[in-house]
Amino acid sequence: MIINKEYILKRLIALMEEKSKQILSEGDKNYLLIQKKNKYPLFVRKVGFKWYNPLYAMWKLKRTVLPHNKIPYHDYDLPLSIDFINYCFNNNIAFDTDFFSNDDAEQLIINHIDNRIKTLLSFAPEVIEEEIIDCYAYNKKLQKSVKRKGGKFLLKWEGVDYCLSDEKYTMLMCKYHNGLIHLPETVKEKLVGKDFLDCGAFIGDSALVFLLYKPNEILAYEPVTKIYHDLCKTISFNKHLGSEKIIPLQKGVGDVSSIMQIGCKRDSTSTLLNKHYSENTKTQDIEIVTIDDECKNRNVGLIKMDIEGFEYNAVKGALETIKRDKPVLLISLYHTGKDFFEIPRLLKETVPEYTLTFIDIEPLKRIPEKILMAYIEC
Repeated sequence: MIINKEYILKRLIALMEEKSKQILSEGDKNYLLIQKKNKYPLFVRKVGFKWYNPLYAMWKLKRTVLPHNKIPYHDYDLPLSIDFINYCFNNNIAFDTDFFSNDDAEQLIINHIDNRIKTLLSFAPEVIEEEIIDCYAYNKKLQKSVKRKGGKFLLKWEGVDYCLSDEKYTMLMCKYHNGLIHLPETVKEKLVGKDFLDCGAFIGDSALVFLLYKPNEILAYEPVTKIYHDLCKTISFNKHLGSEKIIPLQKGVGDVSSIMQIGCKRDSTSTLLNKHYSENTKTQDIEIVTIDDECKNRNVGLIKMDIEGFEYNAVKGALETIKRDKPVLLISLYHTGKDFFEIPRLLKETVPEYTLTFIDIEPLKRIPEKILMAYIEC
C-alpha cells in the first residue's frame, strides 16, 4: 500500500466529516464560540476545517478524568501530529508499507496515521480493544511493585532485581525490552558479546534490560546534564546485574561532530529541534558526535535510538557502521514526519538485506513508541 499526499488528504477529509457528525449529534455549542476566537494551522484551513481548535481540546482534556478503558491523548501528541501532517503536505511523499515485513505492519501504519489526524481534530478518547486492557493491568501491577528506599526505586520483575534513580519503570522496559522481544531467537543469539549503543539512554532503564542479552559493552549516550547524572546513579545501583558494562557518555549523536544547543523540557525530555523550543524551555550546549567516528574499532551488534526527532541525522552519521556490522536497529519513527517517511528507505538502500518491521512497543499511547526494528535474518 502506498501512503502519499492524496491518501493523507483523503483520510483527513473523511475524519473531519466523522468529527463533524459527532459534533452535530452532541449539539455542543461551545465549538461555535471556539471558532470565532482561535486560528488554525494553514494546512487545516486549506481543506476547510475552521470550526474547531485542537489546542483548546487538549487543554480541556488535561482537566478531565479519563475512563480507565480509554487511551488518553498526551500533551506532546498535538505538536507531533502537526509536524507529521505538515511534512506530508509540504513534501512529495510516496511511502510503501511493503518496506515492512511483519503481517500487521500495514494496519499499524494506517492506525498510526489516523491517530495523528484524530489528535489534530481533537477526537475524544475511544474505547480500546479488549486485548489492550491487559496492558493497563500489567502497567498497574508494575507501578505498584516499585518500592522506594531512600533515593532509590526498587523493582523485582521476572526474577530480576532492578534499581533506578527515578520512578520510571515502564512496559517499554519490562514487557517489551524496548522492542527486543519481537526479535527472532536466532538473531538474539548473535547479539552475545557484541557492543550495544543506547542513544537516548535517559536514566539507564533500557541499558539495564539490554544487559539480559549479554553484550560486551553498552555505550549509553545521554547529553542532558541532569539526566546524565541520574544515568550514572542507575549504573552505580546495579552492579549486581553487571552494570559496569554500561559506559555513560554525556554526548548526543548526529550526522556531524559539532556543538549544538539542546532544549530541556520540564518533563525531563529534550530536543535538538529548535522549532520545538518555547520560552519556558531551558537550553544547554552539548557535544554531538557521529556513531561512525565513535565505533571505528567496535563490533556493533545493536543500536537503539530514541532521541526526540534527531533520529534521521543520527542514522546518517551511522551509515558506515550499519553497512559494516549490520547491527540490529531499534529506531523511533514517531517524532517527525521526516523520520517516519525517510529512515526506512535510507536503511533499505544502505543494507538491502535488512528485514524491517514496524512495531508498537507502548500500546497505551496513541502516537509515541512506534518504532522500526531492522535485522538480518539467520
